[in-house]
Amino acid sequence: MNDDEPILINQVDDPNAPVIFADRLVGAGPMGARGGVVNLTFAVQLWDHSENPPRPYLKTCLRVILPVDSLKHSIDFATQTLGKMNVDPTQECRPADVRLQ
Repeated sequence: MNDDEPILINQVDDPNAPVIFADRLVGAGPMGARGGVVNLTFAVQLWDHSENPPRPYLKTCLRVILPVDSLKHSIDFATQTLGKMNVDPTQECRPADVRLQ
């Protein structure tokens, strides 16, 4: 095996793994003194119905900690996925204003 060849690891699906919906990535930063891992914070948009009119707010729903190399792979994977969906990953976008009726 060549050192440049990736090591293939089998993936086993866990049907009990949680599925978490997030509207947007709201924060990211290095963790630890060496900065070898990155903390990603995701949020979901909710509405405060105690106010009239209701005001939107973001609530943290998930924190993911990834090694930097895994984050680089995730960016490549997301870019490829968007390409298959004919979405230009370089085009600026605004998260959808989702309202549940």
